[in-house]
Amino acid sequence: KHPHKTFIPSLRDPHIFQLEENKWGVLFSTNLKHNDGSISHGIGVSTSKDLINWTLQAPLQLPNLNPKLELELPNLHILSNQLGKKTMVLILTAKDENENFKLLFLKADDLYGSWTELDGDHQLLPKDIYGFNNIKGPKGNSSLTFFNTCAWILHPHSVDWHYDGNRINIDWSVVK
Repeated sequence: KHPHKTFIPSLRDPHIFQLEENKWGVLFSTNLKHNDGSISHGIGVSTSKDLINWTLQAPLQLPNLNPKLELELPNLHILSNQLGKKTMVLILTAKDENENFKLLFLKADDLYGSWTELDGDHQLLPKDIYGFNNIKGPKGNSSLTFFNTCAWILHPHSVDWHYDGNRINIDWSVVK
């Protein structure tokens, strides 16, 4: 039995991030096989001090999302306010049983904190878009750059997003 009571049989869509000085993490999409035999989609975590040796951690405990959603492409964005308080924003795609993709934004005070889904300008992604990369711009802005389902070609547009402490704000007009 796995010490976290969950076996991780797959690893997809790795996203490496720095938690603090000399401590790195990687988030990845996975199927979680639980001790009772059930399988769900989730986000796995590993940590490293040197980016070479990694230790598997417990998967993220996400809020009560629809268990039929396939969670993919986790990206973590760590925000700090003027007082140094950190907020973690997890961005991922969720594919439903009809093959529709939606962006989800969740927040927590730390990686193993209580994750809550953020309100905001979420919507289904256009049919030709599968996933995204979250990019922090030179002026501190955060942008999502999209790619399509078939050829992994970057979509010609990106959208800026902003977390105002309560909700996610996105200008979707450039991808319609």
